[in-house]
Amino acid sequence: MNETRVVITGASAVCSLGYRLDHIVENLLGRKTHFSPVPFKSRFFRDRRVARVPDGYPRSTNRTLRFMSDETRFAVAACLDCIEDAGLRNAYPPEEIDLFAGTGCSGLHLESIANLLEHSASPDTGMFDPGAFGETAIYKLNPLMSFQILPNMPAAMCAVTAGIRGRNLVFNPWEGNALQTLFEACLEIRAGRSKLVLCGGSDCKTHSNAFITFYEYGLLQESEVVLSEGSAYLAVESREFAERRKHDYYCTIRHMHHLSYTGTYPGHHPGTFQEEMIKTALAESGLAPGDIDLVISSSDHTPNADMIEKKALSLFFTCPVLAPKQVIGNAYAAAGMIHVAIATHILKENCRVDGNPVRRIFITSFAPGSEKFCIILEK
Repeated sequence: MNETRVVITGASAVCSLGYRLDHIVENLLGRKTHFSPVPFKSRFFRDRRVARVPDGYPRSTNRTLRFMSDETRFAVAACLDCIEDAGLRNAYPPEEIDLFAGTGCSGLHLESIANLLEHSASPDTGMFDPGAFGETAIYKLNPLMSFQILPNMPAAMCAVTAGIRGRNLVFNPWEGNALQTLFEACLEIRAGRSKLVLCGGSDCKTHSNAFITFYEYGLLQESEVVLSEGSAYLAVESREFAERRKHDYYCTIRHMHHLSYTGTYPGHHPGTFQEEMIKTALAESGLAPGDIDLVISSSDHTPNADMIEKKALSLFFTCPVLAPKQVIGNAYAAAGMIHVAIATHILKENCRVDGNPVRRIFITSFAPGSEKFCIILEK
């Protein structure tokens, strides 16, 4: 992946620490959390916390957005801000701007589907009855609710609102799937099939249905993970085109190492794939561990996973390690892209971490889901 140098020319994020990257990074480095109780009534989850996007984030004037989910509204806000940050207005024809979007499975709030659930139950057993669902319950749901659960809606509304007419790809539903937007963007730009790609991720995991779903997945038991929400978008293009239009860029994408992991790593214990990925990413990039100035890890207060990653990182790096999810919560499909946006800002603005300058950042994504990444960005 070294033929064409791919650079990030714009970045934007919306998360619990704010909706401007300078504020987000400042709060992150100061470890200023903004956690709050769950925003719904529940005796079962009453001791859990969430990390919500603060009021006041920029909102589009597109009136259709009022029918959409929070996930879609966050995506549109981040995408439009990224376009402005990258100076893309009139820089490329709409047909030459591609949009690759990662989305989560945000689902509907229980309050929105309570009527449907009630009429889907068998009067005899109280269990789900497909007949009742098809004959009665489905008609109890507002048809407009479908806009809030379709995984392509964040990308569709970003394209419609921003007037983007290039290719559109959607990846769903986990952190690694959303990071595939950046991976595919690099491949397409290096192959000459894309000039510029807007890639990002968005998710909302702060509502009641998300808590129930994640509990059923086993992701909340014995874990202090704070469910979160938000979005981040990046403008990615070749350095040649960025310099041709005389636009500054945040950083270069030095390398992305990708692994589709389904629970086993050939010839190794399941707990060691992190070590192998870090080792391979460094080797493929031609860098030594000492060349890395900062690590951004995927640690999120899940004890076993955090311990495994911490051990793997300690085998290679002695530089500072940031764990944004421990401060901003875990926004899943948006989390990895938020981490990349944070890293790009640190590099562009010459932010110092623990008093040290940062020229190269190593980002890990070992979160739930099959797609794992190690990403190296450099100034």
